Amino acid sequence: MSKLAGQLTSTELLKRQFTGSKILFHLLFWGAHLGTFAYGWWKQASDSRLEPLNVTLNLSIWISRDVVEIQFVKPSFKYKPGQWLFLQVPSISRYQWHPFTITSCPFDPYVSVHVRQIGDFTRVLGDAVGAGQAQSELYADSVPDPKAIYEIALQNGQQMPLLRIDGPYGAPAEDVLENEIAILIGMGIGVTPWASVLKNIWHLRNGRVSAIRLRRVEFIWICKDTAAFEWFHPLLSSLEDLTVKEAAASPENSAQEFLRIHTYLTQKLDDDMAQNVVLNSVGSIVDPLTKLKAGTNFGRPDFPKLFQHVRDQIDDGTYLPGLERSIQATVGVYFCGPAAAAREIKSACRNVSTQDVKFKFWKEHF
Repeated sequence: MSKLAGQLTSTELLKRQFTGSKILFHLLFWGAHLGTFAYGWWKQASDSRLEPLNVTLNLSIWISRDVVEIQFVKPSFKYKPGQWLFLQVPSISRYQWHPFTITSCPFDPYVSVHVRQIGDFTRVLGDAVGAGQAQSELYADSVPDPKAIYEIALQNGQQMPLLRIDGPYGAPAEDVLENEIAILIGMGIGVTPWASVLKNIWHLRNGRVSAIRLRRVEFIWICKDTAAFEWFHPLLSSLEDLTVKEAAASPENSAQEFLRIHTYLTQKLDDDMAQNVVLNSVGSIVDPLTKLKAGTNFGRPDFPKLFQHVRDQIDDGTYLPGLERSIQATVGVYFCGPAAAAREIKSACRNVSTQDVKFKFWKEHF
């Protein structure tokens, strides 16, 4: 009898333990943390299949006060423009993998990433490869060539770290060339996917590759300070020169601009800087802030207005002569930047699209 009572008591206790609310709590716990467990399992699996790769550090370049370019050589590394990779530096941390967009293109003899030094890891990484803030403070004033800072660090006995990479991984940017018309938008360091894509386009067009489908590109870069425009100035300047060269070589200069560059500065200029901009603009063929032929716009872009302008030119046949108008024209809009801006651009694409012209939005990892 006492044994039966004990069993009944135990059963009652079990019922009290597994109430509906407690069962729901446990189910929600596992559901909410499923992504965390999945990522942990995936990363553990990645680590177990990866051997440390002795990636050769080819060069590190001090670009500006908070950006460094890291170039390394790995002959077997195959990738597409716009893709990204995980980078690990065991001497800094054996367990941290950080994602970076590949800024080189397959035509380059090296693989490169641009690192903005805004956190503990990225600051230590810049210093570790000999072109960080510590070295720039020591050598930048006395060394005119930013590449030489790395060489001086080597001469002073600094040992370059071992790098490990995992990737590449796919991204929407790798499909840019599948469009006839593409609008590439980057905010700040979010310009990095377009560096790879634009560099690849330069090589394709400079080599007169006829198979490329892409015929027009609008490149929009929004920065909050003038120093950011230094990051990819040589590339953008080369693309401008190529566009001018192609237009001059066309019959009676009839070719449309292949690339239009739109730079936006959101920083408020003080009176002295504003005056310098005005004075240096007089008689100059390049913009005083970006050193590009395209002038700098101030403030944030009006995306609906920009997209509407492209749409109207497509409709009247002036944007892309010869475009088949019997089918719907599609404009690929690719963005890399904060989520709030992504929502704004996506909304503009939806509102400006018509039955004849569709703006298709893609967001990059940021």
